[in-house]
Amino acid sequence: RAGHQKQAENTIMLFTRGTGPDDSKHKTAEELSRATQRNLYDMQCSWYEIECGACHERQGELGKALKKYVAVTKHYADITEDQFDFHTYCVRKMTLRSYVEMLRMEDRLHGEKAYRRGASGAIRVYIKLHDKKPSGAGGAGVLGAVVRPHARAADI
Repeated sequence: RAGHQKQAENTIMLFTRGTGPDDSKHKTAEELSRATQRNLYDMQCSWYEIECGACHERQGELGKALKKYVAVTKHYADITEDQFDFHTYCVRKMTLRSYVEMLRMEDRLHGEKAYRRGASGAIRVYIKLHDKKPSGAGGAGVLGAVVRPHARAADI
């Protein structure tokens, strides 16, 4: 929250597997940073991604902020996808109590604070990107090249 994103990454690196500062398999600091980010994503560490996204957003790095916020919403999409496997497991094993608990959790899933913060952060960044004035002579804005409706396929 203080804007010290690199210091936060170095601190959390101490708690991730195989990405400590003394780990010799990563040759450069950039490789170590990427390995840490992958590890945090795989662990679905939403609190870190939300705070990192907010830090990037405050610093005006909207692309990086959006990437972090969308990662949080992707975690919840993965949880929803994993529940489909649990449906068949519960029916096959006749574990109705677990099935009912899972259905209740499914009803509350998108009401979780982490999901709401990630989704609202992504929406906020999308709005900021949309509101930015287009740059360049070709009409290409922040979101990339704009395809003109009258453009031919050969022009694209």
